[in-house]
Amino acid sequence: MPLREFIAGLKASGEPVPPVGDPAFLAAAEAVLGPGPVGWAVAMAEHGFQKVLRAVEEERLETFGPRLAEAIERTALDLLLALHEGVGAFTLNAEERDVITYLAGEDIPFSRIVQGLRLVRGEWILALLQLVELHRPARERGALLREVTQEVTDFFDATVDAVINDYLAERQRLLARRAADQRSIVTSIVADEWVTDDTARQVLGIDLGHHHLGLILWQDGEPSSASGAVPGALERAARNAAVALHCPAPLMVAGDAVLWAWLSSPGPIDDGGLPVDPSVRVAAGLSARGLWGFRRTHLAALDAWRVAVSCAQRPTVTRYRDIALVGLLTSDHERAQWFVDEQLGSLAGDDRLTADLRRTLLSYLDNGGSLIRAAADLHVHRNTVVYRLRRAEQLLGHPASAGTTDLHMALRLAEVLPSRPA
Repeated sequence: MPLREFIAGLKASGEPVPPVGDPAFLAAAEAVLGPGPVGWAVAMAEHGFQKVLRAVEEERLETFGPRLAEAIERTALDLLLALHEGVGAFTLNAEERDVITYLAGEDIPFSRIVQGLRLVRGEWILALLQLVELHRPARERGALLREVTQEVTDFFDATVDAVINDYLAERQRLLARRAADQRSIVTSIVADEWVTDDTARQVLGIDLGHHHLGLILWQDGEPSSASGAVPGALERAARNAAVALHCPAPLMVAGDAVLWAWLSSPGPIDDGGLPVDPSVRVAAGLSARGLWGFRRTHLAALDAWRVAVSCAQRPTVTRYRDIALVGLLTSDHERAQWFVDEQLGSLAGDDRLTADLRRTLLSYLDNGGSLIRAAADLHVHRNTVVYRLRRAEQLLGHPASAGTTDLHMALRLAEVLPSRPA
């Protein structure tokens, strides 16, 4: 077998290079390959390490350098063992996995790892092919050249594929753990538990001392606050909101079809500039500062969300400052419905015609008792408003001017309370 004989004849030139890897594995490799090939692999590993080391940032050398050296040496020995035994089923070794875990944790793109592997592959193929040219007998060089090239290529292709898969799996694991840690800290804050500024900065990536604006984002359907995946459109909308309001990237905590988000800024955040995306609905809290403000704005956004999902008009953006009183009064739906029934009587009916009468009376009260402004608001004729007001008063059993404050609030609550079962 020319390839096995070729591998057995490898040996390092010059002074021996001290190995850096596991002595037990080196001894096992030497028992299979012999001291010459192991010495050659160790020397080539050091050569490859020095090449790759040039691309490593200086601040990483102390922690990453030794791991990288061990991984490259182990890869060189694995390559010779594969050439000796034939490339079969491939798995990454422990040293390579350690490097991948480190790089994934540092958020270094796997393309950098692949670039390093290709650099090492190029150096080692060149060295092996130069040795093939010196092989005797000369008639074996052609076949040996093809075999070395193919086997080395197959080995590194398998290495690259395994590196990419392991790196992506590790990144997913790290992201999942980070998301779980963030959810845990956010849950603690919302539950009014104390969280230090350092913990918030490390886990959430924000300064709790800043001003915060809580957002709830969802799409029409069945939103829920349970844990789970959210559509990418919600995350894009949250990032767009941060850009529009001149804030850094938002903190996002995913639920089931709903996204909790916080925008943070050194100064107060004006939610008036929230961008409108027809495919995404947004509930916004109030800009508030500090740990208390982080919790306060989220709870306000939850109130706005609760009102928005019940509202028949389905607004795209619902701001807490516009629904604060309604949000407070609808925290207990059953009692709110009692209040509506007591104030409106027959005008609390669920049919469409009665709903139109309520909406007309509400617009009339919202516009200070002006028939003209109510007609413009509803896009109907003034006479239509007059007719509907008379019908509404008949159902109420008293003029609209009687008990205006309670009546006004009951009409507004009727707009957002869920329909009762028939």
